[in-house]
Amino acid sequence: MRSLLLLCLLCLTAFTSLQAAPKRELIVNNRILAKVDGNPLSLLDVAKRMDVLFYQQFAEHAESAEARYQFYTANWGHILHDLINRELILADANEKKLPISDGDIRQEMEEIFGPDVIGTIDELGMSYDEAWQMILKDITIRRMMMYRVHNKVLASSHPTDVVEAYEEFAQKQATPAKWKYQVLTIRHEEPTRAITIASKAYRLLSEGNADFNTLLGNFAEDETSALSISKTYEQDDKAISPVHKEALSSMREGEYCRPISEMSRSTNALVYRLLYLQGYTEERIPPLAEVEEELKNYLQDVALAEETEKYITELHEYYGVDVIAQPKTSETQHFVLR
Repeated sequence: MRSLLLLCLLCLTAFTSLQAAPKRELIVNNRILAKVDGNPLSLLDVAKRMDVLFYQQFAEHAESAEARYQFYTANWGHILHDLINRELILADANEKKLPISDGDIRQEMEEIFGPDVIGTIDELGMSYDEAWQMILKDITIRRMMMYRVHNKVLASSHPTDVVEAYEEFAQKQATPAKWKYQVLTIRHEEPTRAITIASKAYRLLSEGNADFNTLLGNFAEDETSALSISKTYEQDDKAISPVHKEALSSMREGEYCRPISEMSRSTNALVYRLLYLQGYTEERIPPLAEVEEELKNYLQDVALAEETEKYITELHEYYGVDVIAQPKTSETQHFVLR
């Protein structure tokens, strides 16, 4: 129903600019659309149902034929599908002889149509008996769904279901550990010179006599060409190289590691690297207490959807539905603005 309402809102934007136009009339080209357990469902039945839904959500546009036209043409198919399922549930309720009090019906009519029930119903072009029967059906369907679906889901739920769902959730939603660091790379065609420069760089950095911003000023001009300092990296377990992860995992923030020898990917030459750890964020898995209610709601929604589909499928098989072939006209010709 939520997606239906979003679609309705999109439709409404198309006609707001037309409200100043002369008042028009919406014509419903009535025809039988389906039969449920031998009982016919007509386009007029669908239109009356849409009238109530439209009034509930867009009462301020109740007088606009253009608004209703847009709403009808966009949504009659969804509403027909919903009405078929409703009739099936009502047939099941009739067999079970589910009792509904007149007081329950009157109370809901006031909630939907407001204090002037008669006036609102008259504006919708419905009789009092038609509105009464529609509300009676709504209450009946809710109670049957509670009896046939919701109670089964609640009875079958178990605390271990949440724990199992949490284990899967934790694996997917865990925030991985992340390292923020820079790399000093030393490249020199003479291996002994590379080792000497790397050792000097480490001594200056680890003793606090230089940092990456001032390091190059401590080397001769012919040595600085062997040094390069990277940008700041922020990488998690999936992105960081195993060599860098191993070095960084044993460091504290603000520390420099000893020179690491590696083979350059671009030249296949031996290079030395010093890592500077700027920051580290530990892996975080949301605790169960933080997400327990969300997981319960999710599991319940999934179970309700599955149990509802199972129930409706059983009703289709038991009572039978005959969808009448649609006329060879466009859908918009079900409804005409005049």
